[in-house]
Amino acid sequence: MRTSKKIVSSVLAVCMLASTSVIAGAAATGSDATGATANPYVEAVEALDAEYTYTGNDLGATYSPEKTVFKVWSPTATEVTLNRYATGSDSEAGAAKLGTVAMEPLMDGEKKTGVWTATVEGDIVNTYYTYTIKSTHPKSGTSQTAETQDVYSVATGVNGRRSMVCDLSKTNPAGWDSDKHVLLDKATDSTVWELHVKDFSWDTASGVSAANRGKYLAFTEQGTTLNGEGQLATCIDYLKELGAVSACRICVVEVEGHSELLPACSTCAEDGMVIHTDSRPVRDSRRTTLELILSDHPFVCPTCTRNRTCELQKLADELDISMYYDFYGNPVAPLRGTQSQATEDRSGFSIVRDSQKCIRCFRCVEACDKIQSIRAIKIKESGFETGIVPVMGQSLADTDCVNCGQCVRVCPTGALQVHNDTVRLQEYLQDER
Repeated sequence: MRTSKKIVSSVLAVCMLASTSVIAGAAATGSDATGATANPYVEAVEALDAEYTYTGNDLGATYSPEKTVFKVWSPTATEVTLNRYATGSDSEAGAAKLGTVAMEPLMDGEKKTGVWTATVEGDIVNTYYTYTIKSTHPKSGTSQTAETQDVYSVATGVNGRRSMVCDLSKTNPAGWDSDKHVLLDKATDSTVWELHVKDFSWDTASGVSAANRGKYLAFTEQGTTLNGEGQLATCIDYLKELGAVSACRICVVEVEGHSELLPACSTCAEDGMVIHTDSRPVRDSRRTTLELILSDHPFVCPTCTRNRTCELQKLADELDISMYYDFYGNPVAPLRGTQSQATEDRSGFSIVRDSQKCIRCFRCVEACDKIQSIRAIKIKESGFETGIVPVMGQSLADTDCVNCGQCVRVCPTGALQVHNDTVRLQEYLQDER
């Protein structure tokens, strides 16, 4: 066993030295006069951008009942052919080839734009197409030919192999033209649900109609319940029920006509509301609330697994809350009082609980209860004694926890984290036994 490990270690060492030599050699031969490493791919892209520019927004298939205009940007191509099909794949009923059309370069005066175009007369809605593109390799000079779907298309056939000609005026829902994307200052301020479209409603118990089950249209159905019994909400209604617990009070806003600040996460918007999100009372309230949270929080940021990704840390920076230092140089918060009793639970297979870093936002409880329906953790006590603990006073390992990691995903601090076995693994690899 010891001999085998030594042989493997020697081979790996030789491979690493060889790869280092190759990289160093490549860097030496690919550097310019300033010593910067030249990237041939970057240079090729920059050359294409400088030579071929197209500012139009009509790439793809532009449909009308009278004709459809096809445009594709392929500046290195020497020949482009439009291939037309009746269906999205050859295995579908009615599959047939509808012919080919030679595409022509789109010129800007006497200069090529890199765009190839073709026009097909008549109404060809709901048919499919691909491009056959011939080009010459920029390095070897060899000729290359490939058939591909249109990267600018808005719909495709089976497995995305063929693009589809669409009449968007018939597919867009009512009010689509006035729909606007909601943009936030920071992507981390968004609440994003990631799910599988089919799995979301495919089960017969989902309460979704058979016609829409497993499809995008399932997201349009409201009032769905488990087995259609009218008790437990499913699908979109279930996501709405998860809502927000408004426990931390950091997101308070000032609403004209209300004497108190209201939590934005759980206050329903109403017509005519005038809301102030960054007024002096709002900022003062948020600062005080955050200082109270920090008063019972350890300052071990440099060694915490959530350092620089911690929501608490980010808020302290945004609200300009500075840390102070005691006589011994230890960081302390502006407000400091009695500390709650902290416990650390490492009994779980993959999850570590550190109650000292918990801010009692209850996100983990909501995720375990309403998303996973496991209910392995719960809220205990009230007031200063409030905390999150495994059910029945057990350790996490003794509960029904399935180690799905949903609680870790929603935790804003390092109170919940995954086991880090890097050191153990290194020790095992270095063990010569």
